[in-house]
Amino acid sequence: MNEGLRHEFKYLISAADARLLKHRLKHIMEPDPHAGASGRYTIRSLYFDDLAHSAFYEKVDGIDFRSKYRVRIYNYTLETIKLEKKEKLGNLTRKTAQTISREEAK
Repeated sequence: MNEGLRHEFKYLISAADARLLKHRLKHIMEPDPHAGASGRYTIRSLYFDDLAHSAFYEKVDGIDFRSKYRVRIYNYTLETIKLEKKEKLGNLTRKTAQTISREEAK
């Protein structure tokens, strides 16, 4: 039941701190295998909500137990399309993803 749960923290940092952090981390972490020579890749997401905009308002209202669904593509290509469910369970998050075909995405 608790499989895949993680703590997720987000911080706003300066450009200078980002450069310093990247420099320090490159010595102890492996590069993302999906990134190109530049070390980057582009993610495009399409989020879904119901007619009452429940996912939006739950986020705005800070509801601790919520979920949202999205379809994602990478590097502007339809080679890999992911259908994802992201859940917030109190102070933990979980992402479940499934690769889908272009026809399924339509």
